[in-house]
Amino acid sequence: MKTTTLFTFTAMALLLLIPPTVARQQPAAKSGMMMKMPEHCKMMMQMHEKMQASNKAQDAKLKELIAQRSSHQKRMDQMQPQMMGHMMEHMQSGDKNSMMQCPVMKDGGMMGHDMSKMKSK
Repeated sequence: MKTTTLFTFTAMALLLLIPPTVARQQPAAKSGMMMKMPEHCKMMMQMHEKMQASNKAQDAKLKELIAQRSSHQKRMDQMQPQMMGHMMEHMQSGDKNSMMQCPVMKDGGMMGHDMSKMKSK
């Protein structure tokens, strides 16, 4: 019985000693993770900053393209009355083929339509 009591006492003592030892090891593992975390955060921030810079560059390029397109459209709109006047001159001339042979009207010059491919009536 003394052996059983001694064994039980020893087992209980070991059980009482083990959890504090494991508990002491866990913060060390967590601190290792914590050391890696700032590196990961730093890497994520650098990636985010690169993406923001890329977005800014793309936005600037888009603004430039939009400005060019707007300017082009404005010039086209300003030219439209001249084109219509020119077309009226051809219509008033009475020559049915006059408009289709005009270089302005050929090759998609007038509103993207190639007049030389249109049938004359």
